[in-house]
Amino acid sequence: MPDPGNTLSTAQLITINAGSQTYSDTVGTADPDDYYRFTLSGRSSINLTLTGLSGNADLQLLNGVGTVLQQSTNTGTAAEDVNLTDLPN
Repeated sequence: MPDPGNTLSTAQLITINAGSQTYSDTVGTADPDDYYRFTLSGRSSINLTLTGLSGNADLQLLNGVGTVLQQSTNTGTAAEDVNLTDLPN
């Protein structure tokens, strides 16, 4: 998969299907932000998990204009989870 974008406007498009999907990438001092984008065809529920961390990272679910819908800001290398039910398209 290509490197995800570093801003909302350059976010990497991913396809959302039923079931579980895994995407792998790294973030660090030189590349602190990665953005992925997707489109929903109707009201949906989504569960996002960020695991395998070797340093502190946070996870945010944003809408198309960058407003935070939900976020996870655990400290250290604890996994980050975002779960949103009945998400509008």
